[in-house]
Amino acid sequence: MFRSSFDRHELERAVRSLDDGDKQILVRLASVSAVDQPHYIACYLYFATEHQAQQASDVLRSDDFSIEVRPGAQGSGWLALAHQMIVPHPCNIVLLRERLTELATSLGGEFDGWETTIVKCQTEKRIELSQEERQRLAKSFTPPPLSREQIERFARNITGRKTGTLVDAKARLVSPGDGITNEPVLRFSGSLASDGETVAWSALVKTVRDPDGVQTTDPGLRQLLDARKEPRSPEYWRRELDFMSNAYAAVVPKPSVLRLPRYYALVTTPTSSIMWLEEVQGEPATRWKPERFANAAYAMGLFSAGLIGNKAALEASFLARSAAAPRMQDRNLTINHLDLSPACMFADDAAHATVVANWAHAGLGPLGEDLAKLTFEPVRCNLIPVADLDGFEAAVVARYVAGARDARWTGDERIIRSAYAAVAMILYGGPVAVEHAESGDAMAKALLAKARQLEAECGSATA
Repeated sequence: MFRSSFDRHELERAVRSLDDGDKQILVRLASVSAVDQPHYIACYLYFATEHQAQQASDVLRSDDFSIEVRPGAQGSGWLALAHQMIVPHPCNIVLLRERLTELATSLGGEFDGWETTIVKCQTEKRIELSQEERQRLAKSFTPPPLSREQIERFARNITGRKTGTLVDAKARLVSPGDGITNEPVLRFSGSLASDGETVAWSALVKTVRDPDGVQTTDPGLRQLLDARKEPRSPEYWRRELDFMSNAYAAVVPKPSVLRLPRYYALVTTPTSSIMWLEEVQGEPATRWKPERFANAAYAMGLFSAGLIGNKAALEASFLARSAAAPRMQDRNLTINHLDLSPACMFADDAAHATVVANWAHAGLGPLGEDLAKLTFEPVRCNLIPVADLDGFEAAVVARYVAGARDARWTGDERIIRSAYAAVAMILYGGPVAVEHAESGDAMAKALLAKARQLEAECGSATA
């Protein structure tokens, strides 16, 4: 339904048809986000009855949307919240609005617009390859075929059924890979006939390729591939596979208020590994209110503090070392997510828990390190107003500390605040941040000022 590239004539027609509100969003988005990459787009359809909302969700699922139906926020009516990874190109946005407006109207409801998060340009990780090398790599990145029997077995595992017959299955692109060792993430979905009923199922499928299986004569690419073979490297190719494995999960206890996406299966070949994971259906952090971020901070504080002293967990060879990591013998060393953005957090309200996904950068670091992104990223992504940063930051930090205390951590709170301030300066107070702030970027200026304030407060507290 949605595409990633269009010709000039399609673009010109779309620009003429764009809704004024959509045009303003796209102009703003283009100034802060990598708009050529897929974005996690949330769409809001409101209906008078639950039945109407469910009818809409049935139609949208056939268009590869993930759907959540729940009562409207104002206490009346029903919301069908539809999610999909879409490149925010004008052509796609025109199609999105036309399709969802038509659907909502046909069922007596209303399409109330869409929103998305910012996707950062990872320029520091890009390498320049010749067109011939890129084409050759793309052709070599063909995931191994899955038999009907394999998919049927996975569908049973996903649905918790001991028996069942696969009715149908399909796959769609969720996010692109990097063209090197990370293949595109796919969403597999379908239905399973079991015990006299037909059960829907879905899963996210991540495929990573062994760097030794990538053939190249490009020296820059070979250097990057060699780095990805090093377990302590931030880009180690197997880290998420190893972190999510059942074997490692057994030594990493998680509090009831935090969980990882369910790990369904791992398929290995001589050159790649394919991981089947839960497609989390909970409310994404892109829709959270400030107090929900504070709850997530409590969960992360409880999780990270609870791992201090867990020798079996901390000595895993695949864990990265953060830039702020202390010495291995530091008694406040723990496991941090190290990439804790709103895009990887969801609310599992049924279990009263926060779901945290995307552990590809998980590593060793000081307690409090994850607070930097947990506090700054919701503001940078325009989920929390800049004017509310001070109050939001205070609430998030307080809840993180409370989580650590409930994990029986008895250290000085300044230890957490010191690690938090140090990482905030690394991420939001470095030379690039200063350059952006000095060029007039109001967001960069506000985050830089906050990072410097935290650093100054920690310096005076320890003086």
